[in-house]
This record gives sequence, C-alpha cells and structure tokens, in this order.
Amino acid sequence: AVSGRPRTQSVQEDDGALSRLVAQCLGYLNRPPILKEEGLFRISGDVSKINELKAKFNAGYDVDLCEIRDPNTVAGLLKQNFRDLRKPLIALGAPQKIIMEAVRQRNVQTVQLIFENFEKFLLRW
Repeated sequence: AVSGRPRTQSVQEDDGALSRLVAQCLGYLNRPPILKEEGLFRISGDVSKINELKAKFNAGYDVDLCEIRDPNTVAGLLKQNFRDLRKPLIALGAPQKIIMEAVRQRNVQTVQLIFENFEKFLLRW
C-alpha cells in the first residue's frame, strides 16, 4: 500500500515516482499499434480481468501486462484506477478539456503527446 492506501488509489508512490500500475499501463498503451486501436478508452475491457489485475497490483505482485492481448482491458484498468482516486486526477478546466477534445476527435498525435509527457503533466497537478 502507498501511505496506507491500496496501490490502485494512488497515481504516485511515496517517493514521488509514478505508480507501477499507471507506469505499466501507459507503457503498454503507448505503442503505435495500440494507440490507433479503434475504440480505445471507449470500449469496455474484460471486467473480471480488470478486477483480477487490480487485485494483483494492490497485493504487490509483479504484473506483466504484455501477456494481456486486449488493449481495452489495460485501458479499462487505467480508467478504473483514475476513477478510484480520492481526488480528481486533473482539476476541472482547460487541461481536461484539451484531453477530452483530443480523444473525441481521435487525434492520435495529441493523445500520443499527452502519453509521452504524462508524468510531467500529471506531477504538475
């Protein structure tokens, strides 16, 4: 647990590093063929697999996401992690609107830029 919280309720570890779950999900999703996947972040992944992965991360197990063949499951795990946060990941306002508009327009380059700079972007908030 991170400061007494389950690992999946944190974006950062106590030392300020990006949480393993977030880092691994972003690493998996930040590959060109997956970023171009139709419906990524809109199509639900396998809920039982998402819950299983979440439990493994919370228990501190080493999880190899490369074994997961469905990118929607990994995207679902990341989305669920963000939903479980006690505080919103990004304060309502311009940054959220930019991200949502890029996703809505399926602007792969903007979404990829956000992924590439996610840690820096996230740690500012």
